[in-house]
Amino acid sequence: MLIIIIDGKSMKKILLPLFLVLCATVSADDVFTSYVTVDEIPDGSLYLPKFADTASVYFVYDWLHYCEGKTYRDTERGEQAKKDVDKTLSTILERFNGLLDVPVTEEGTPLTYAFLNKVETGIIWSCKKAKKAYARKRPFIQFNESSLIPEEEADNQEPESYPSSHSACGWGLALMLAELFPTNQEAILVQGYEYGQSRVIAGYHYQTDVDAGRLCASAGLARLHASDDFAEALKAAKAELKEKKTNSVSSVKASKVVKEEYYNTAGTRVSAQQKGVTIVKRIYADGTNETKKILIK
Repeated sequence: MLIIIIDGKSMKKILLPLFLVLCATVSADDVFTSYVTVDEIPDGSLYLPKFADTASVYFVYDWLHYCEGKTYRDTERGEQAKKDVDKTLSTILERFNGLLDVPVTEEGTPLTYAFLNKVETGIIWSCKKAKKAYARKRPFIQFNESSLIPEEEADNQEPESYPSSHSACGWGLALMLAELFPTNQEAILVQGYEYGQSRVIAGYHYQTDVDAGRLCASAGLARLHASDDFAEALKAAKAELKEKKTNSVSSVKASKVVKEEYYNTAGTRVSAQQKGVTIVKRIYADGTNETKKILIK
């Protein structure tokens, strides 16, 4: 029998590279979890149409939206597009919380937050296989132009433009929140839609990438709904939100509304409710007030 004695220093030289190799084999799919596996999510490469080639007449649709998007970059809408580059759940929820009866946060509504976190993971997975299969260049690379967010360009060189996972996240979470808060579903969906359009404005996705991302989100969310674990977590989230809303209503002082003030989304006060999203500020007799965004058709 052969016995090999290795000192601690030599052992470190052997084990450290092995550890790094093992870490490299661990993908995001192993770190994040959802209510189904990656392979159970519908494969977008099997149902999405191939994007139009730059030589095709159908590419004009993407080109026109790309050109229009650039016109917003130096505006307030462009600033919002910069913020929308972050697709962590807490950041995306900032777009929606002003529209919800109960703000969803990790601290205030832990069950709902954890539920949405797993939903978002499943939605991101819905774009995964199609991105690899279609391998589309991003617009700023295709046209050799600068994007709205140049500091992100180095990390986005891979040809993974189609479909857009950012757009899938915005739309998928909007669909889920509209289910949890149906009284303001239209305004929620507006925010989810615009989150995807930010990627066109930024120059990181074509319009068809964004459109396909929304399809992937819908397909992925439909599959999540078929999971028993998803159904149980959804039920728990609804119960948590109902309790929070009940407690919030009961804690409000019995005070009549003295007046209402109206603001547009830019924060400018207006004389009356306007079409689109209007911010309504209700002022009570005891000096307290509450603010809510509503959608006026």
